[in-house]
Amino acid sequence: MIDPHTHVADILARGGVSNERALYDWLFNVKKPTIYAMTPDDHAVASALFAAEALRAGITTFVEFPEVFLMWDDESEAILEAKLNEYDSAGLRNIYAQAFRDNDDVPSNLSDFVGHVTRKEPAVEHVPMDASLSGTDAALERIGDVYDRYHDPSPDSRQQVWIAPENVVTATDDGLSAASEFAERRETMTTTHASETVHEEHGELSHVEYLDAVDYLGKRAVLAHCVHVDERDIRLCAATDTKVVHNPLTNLMLGSGVAPVPTMTNYEVTVGLGTDNPSGNDTINPLSDMQYAALIHRADRRDAGAVTAEKALEMATIDGARTIGRADELGSIEAGKRADLTLVGLDYPHLTPSQNIASTLAFQTHGHEIDTVICEGEVVMDNGVVPDIDERYPDLLAESQKRADEVLSRAGLDSMTEREWTSRSDK
Repeated sequence: MIDPHTHVADILARGGVSNERALYDWLFNVKKPTIYAMTPDDHAVASALFAAEALRAGITTFVEFPEVFLMWDDESEAILEAKLNEYDSAGLRNIYAQAFRDNDDVPSNLSDFVGHVTRKEPAVEHVPMDASLSGTDAALERIGDVYDRYHDPSPDSRQQVWIAPENVVTATDDGLSAASEFAERRETMTTTHASETVHEEHGELSHVEYLDAVDYLGKRAVLAHCVHVDERDIRLCAATDTKVVHNPLTNLMLGSGVAPVPTMTNYEVTVGLGTDNPSGNDTINPLSDMQYAALIHRADRRDAGAVTAEKALEMATIDGARTIGRADELGSIEAGKRADLTLVGLDYPHLTPSQNIASTLAFQTHGHEIDTVICEGEVVMDNGVVPDIDERYPDLLAESQKRADEVLSRAGLDSMTEREWTSRSDK
């Protein structure tokens, strides 16, 4: 399983805090304040929890899109090392997409909108809008330093670095163009968020058209979400070999919409399947995501064949490898590829009978059936046990809950954990 778009740190904010919040409400009132309040030790525990769950879900490779302000935080070095150390110890293959924001001319309507959203939660310790802002040159220098120190281009590497403009609105033309040049010059990839909500597509150019105009699209570019793209946008992605990551659970949870994935795949756009935010998706489980990815488009299109079980499985494996530019090494079981394997036990009542393995995986599994995970020829999870994490964190679940409670309290979010029962009817 390959997860080409996820966020890690906000795993400490899941479990109900994000309920019934749209994207910007969740982003500025929950996610950002939570991460802003986290210490390096909090990040280490959050990363260990993420790694343990990811491996139990069969993920061997993932792309992390960290919060932008972590790059400039006073403790940024300690946080980065804490995170990468946990992934390395667990045996996961990680791609760290170092994010940046260099646009100090954010449209006033967006600033006003964020202001209205944050006023809903006056007790929250909100993150200043300019907390993560930097000049383009400073951002490139910082990311270049992270790349030089942590990127390993060798085929057996378990740690690589990408460059990631935060999103279309908060990156400048020069920043987006420079990100594309950075990826091309270093033979790596670049990723950004695009067209996640209908509110973002209000300009004269769509997000995809704009990215094309500033020379960001191409075989090294990965766009997360693309929920509100039209056929013209999809043709541009197809023509430039730009990849897309479908994040169905988060888009559903936040009420953002349903991406036109069947149209994308019909145009032969490469689409990978991402788990996105743990505080939005709430789980790190590609098997569950596969089921949603196969079913929501059938209902949306009123077409029972819109996304097949085979395509859903491909999105979580080989198409994920294509999305991150590593299909020649990862994503399928073939001679000459890296020895990454996920073993799924089929000896369960709910998996019996099984006539077609793709259908069984997409529609019958729950996620706990994964027995063994091998990454780069090494057994990193066996019988539900992740040896290094279990040894380093014998009380990981209790420690994660404790730190989550403390972080939410520091961020002014503890009142959100004590919400009243919510219902649309008294009956």
